[in-house]
This record gives sequence, structure tokens and C-alpha cells, in this order.
Amino acid sequence: MKKTVLFLLSALMILNCILCSCQSGQQDFPADTGPVTEAQTDAVISTISAADLSSYYVIRADKADDELCSEVTDFMLKLREKAGNSVMIQTDFYVPGIAACEIHELEIIVGATEREESVSFLKDLKVNDYGYALYGKKLVIAGGCDTATFKAINLFTTNILDRFKDGSEIFYSSEDDTVVHAKYNIDKLNISLMGNEIPVENFRIVYSNDNKASSRIAAESLAEAIEQQTGYMLDVICDRESSEPSAHEILIGNTNRDDSAYTTKDEEYVITFNEKHIRIYGNGTAELMAGASDISKRFENRKEEKLTIVPDNCQITITRDYLTAMSFNNLVSSVTDERQSAVIGMIRKYMPDTLGMQESSPSWMTYLKTNLSDMYAVVGTGRDGGNSGEYNPIFYNKTKFTLLDSGTKWLSDTPDIVSKYEESSLNRIYTYALLQRKSDSKKILVVNTHFDHKSAEARTKQGKVLAAFLKSNSQYPIVLTGDFNTTSDAQAYKEVLAGGVSDSKAVAATVSGGSTFTSFGKASKIIDFIFVNSARIAVNSYRVCNENINNVTPSDHHPVYIEYIVY
Repeated sequence: MKKTVLFLLSALMILNCILCSCQSGQQDFPADTGPVTEAQTDAVISTISAADLSSYYVIRADKADDELCSEVTDFMLKLREKAGNSVMIQTDFYVPGIAACEIHELEIIVGATEREESVSFLKDLKVNDYGYALYGKKLVIAGGCDTATFKAINLFTTNILDRFKDGSEIFYSSEDDTVVHAKYNIDKLNISLMGNEIPVENFRIVYSNDNKASSRIAAESLAEAIEQQTGYMLDVICDRESSEPSAHEILIGNTNRDDSAYTTKDEEYVITFNEKHIRIYGNGTAELMAGASDISKRFENRKEEKLTIVPDNCQITITRDYLTAMSFNNLVSSVTDERQSAVIGMIRKYMPDTLGMQESSPSWMTYLKTNLSDMYAVVGTGRDGGNSGEYNPIFYNKTKFTLLDSGTKWLSDTPDIVSKYEESSLNRIYTYALLQRKSDSKKILVVNTHFDHKSAEARTKQGKVLAAFLKSNSQYPIVLTGDFNTTSDAQAYKEVLAGGVSDSKAVAATVSGGSTFTSFGKASKIIDFIFVNSARIAVNSYRVCNENINNVTPSDHHPVYIEYIVY
């Protein structure tokens, strides 16, 4: 009996030690409590001592891009200046038992990683929010995207690192925890489904594997629109990745979530709603994009703290009879992977039926063709002949149009050969495409050009050449796109109007305007235009597409985009 009592007492003592140890561990390394708030500071204050700083590891994501890797490395070097050269950098790649891939007790975690502390810190942040916070002995410095993480690093460096003095006992305290919340057009976005108000962040977007390319593009476009307006980044997945539906989903295309496939007509999209899901159906990319745009336009450009979207009906069916056109100068120089991707992202977002590009060098043409060939065919020639010099290409939706005729002409007195006016700094051209819409056999003449950037006299002469071509083809509905390097009060602009066309902005039913040339914030001019012959075309809407794509400004020019109807 005595042995039994001793055994029980020993067991209770061991259990008490374990419990004390667990409680102590929760206090030092809180898993889910998040950054310590002002209300908590009286109860729990964690610190990083100056003596411990040299034992810390700087942790970044294993798959971080080069720019973030460079930023984290620079931060680590600055930290070494304060703590000594023993501070090491490591990725979040974790393999138990391998020293180089361990999870350490003392870590400064930078950016979005797989460490539970950064996951916990970021779960309540929106895309442009950032800051830093202490979790036990681990410090997280991060933002909702890489750009926001850069801001977090800079803020931490200014507020903490640069102010740390030799001889200080404490390097960092949880009282220093800081989160900066960015401003968004809509602070809270709800979607009302059958009377239930569901926060938009509770949704995920699921696209169909059956028409993967088309539905994925529409899904990503909708996710980006939600992110830009609200700061919430919705998960975008293929239905094949997860056959189990989540509580609330926006479904793009005929997904495996549906009881049966939904058949739509060409040029038509259908949106349906029930108490849990929103479904967008359409036969192709343009239709699905139009459906996604229909959803996003319900909250786009609103500036409200809280907005609730209430569907007009449980089913919306819209026939897309209008056509769309875009003019886009992609900027021949300063090419980066991010900017190229943003140019394609902008085009994919709007999916214009015809697209006139400027400054498209042979290398740009290769990139554009590679990334747009699933949807578009293209015509055009380099301004120096053949594949030499910049193009003014016209991309057109090959599922919607048949090409009847095309060509490239020079803006000179000898338009059929490589040539220029003496005043023009470079050869200048226009490309044209006579297209026939497959649905009703209507013909449309699309023209795309780029006037000289230096000489007003050259632009005036170029305008006269172009106007003559427009007059000779006035039997067709005409859509003229271009970078005219001139404003609406100049003679060259007036020469173009003399060709029998109107500025689409002046005749549009709705206008969302702004500067088209910004030189990345250094200028503010409208020099990019879309002209139409308004006797044959009605412009429903005009828009300057001045948003960023994935936090990148695609070009020094903003695209111009119109929706129109052909008589």
C-alpha cells in the first residue's frame, strides 16, 4: 500500500511538472493568440534581449522571389551590424533531423512563410497591410504581399533596428508590435445570398477543369478585382484540386460542383445564385470574363466602409451583343518579367475583341503571340519592313471574326513602301484588318497606328494620310486605335477627325476617364485614343484602364477600352 501511495504521489508530481511545462511553453510561444494587443500588454510582455540577438536565425520563404531574397539578405546584414556575424539566414524548408533545415527556438521570420507564427500573423491582414509582432521569442516581420513586406522591413529598420544602441539590454519588446492597415475602397464587402449576408473573404473561387484556360482567366480576374477593392485575397483553385465544396464558392464554368452541366448560347453568360454559391456560365473566355466583370462591377470603384451586394434575381441571363476594343502601348523599353506579365494580365482581364498595340518590337511580338495565341490571331508588319522595327499589330478574337483583308502602310507620300516624312524622327505606320463577325457576317475595319513622338508637323502630315485612308473606306464601321502622341487641341488630332471619325470618349454613353500617358507618374496627358465612325457605331462605354496588375504598373501608357455596337 505504501509503495502504491508513493507511486501515485510520484505520478502526480510528474504530471504537475508536465502541466507547468506546458503552461510555460504556451506563454513563451503562443500559437494562435496573434500579436499582443495593448489590452494584453499588462498581462504578457515578451522581449528579445540584446544578449540573445546574436543567436537568432533570419528565416525567409524557400520559394521567395529574387527581389524579396535580396531584401531579406540586406536586412540580415544590417542586423549583423548590431548583433555580430553569428546571425544566419535560412529558408522555411523543414526536414526533421537535418541541422540546416531545423526550426529554431530563436527566429526572425520575414515575409509569408510556412512557420506557424507568420501564418498566424498574416491570417487577419489584407493584401497591403504590414507590420511586425513578437510571438514568444520569435519575431515576425511581414505584409500581405511582397511589396507590403518590403514596407514592413523598412518600418522595422527605421523604428527598431536603427534606434537600437550599444549597451541596451532589450532589443525588442512586444510593446513595439505594430500593424499598419492600408486604405481600401471597401472595408467590408458582403454578398447577400437568399437573405444571408456572407463576407466576401469567406468565399473561394473555383474554376472548371473542363474549360480550364477560359475559366481560370475569368476566376483570376474576379479575384484580382475583389483584392483591389477590398484587400482580401480569395483562394483560386481548379475544381479537380478539391472535389469537396467549401461552405461558400464562386464557381466559374461547368464545375464538378454542379448537378448537371449548364448550356449557354454563344455571346451569352448566365449567373445563378443559391444560399451558398454563385455560378457563372459561358461558352468561352469572353463570355466568362463578361460574367466575372458583371459581378465585380457591382462593387468596383465604390468608396464605402461596408457594401452589401444583393443579386437582382436568382438567375441573370445576358446576351453580350456588344463588341470591345482596346488600344495599348506596351512600352518597348524597361522590360521586366513582372511588367511583361502585367501587360498580358491587363489584356486577359478585359479580353477585348480587337486589340491595337504600339511599341511592339520583334521581341515583344514573340512574347505577345506566345501568351495570346489561345484566343487571338494577329496581323502586322514592322515599321522598317518585314520583322524589322516596332509593329502596330492588331490582335483579334479568332473565334469571333474571320479575317478578310489586312495590311501595313507607311505614313508618308509613298505609303506602299518603307518611307517617312522628312520631319518624322522614325518610320511611322498604320496596320489595318478588315474583319467579318461570324455571328451575323457584319464587317468591321480595324486600324491601328502610332504617330511620331517629336515633330508636330510630321504628326499633322501623318494625320492627313490616315484620314485619306479612312475616307476611302467609309462604307465600313471603323475602329481606329493608336498612340497619337498629340492632345485633342492639336492640328494632328483635327486631321484625324477630318477622316469622318469621332473620338469615342466624346460619343460614349458612359465615361471612366483619366490620363493615358503617365510615364509612371511623371506626366499626365491624354494622347492615346480610340476613334469610331459614329454613323455606323454606337459607343456604350469608354474607359481608361489605369489599375495595376498584381501590384505592377504594366506600362507608361494606360490602355483605352471601349464597348460598342455595330449598326
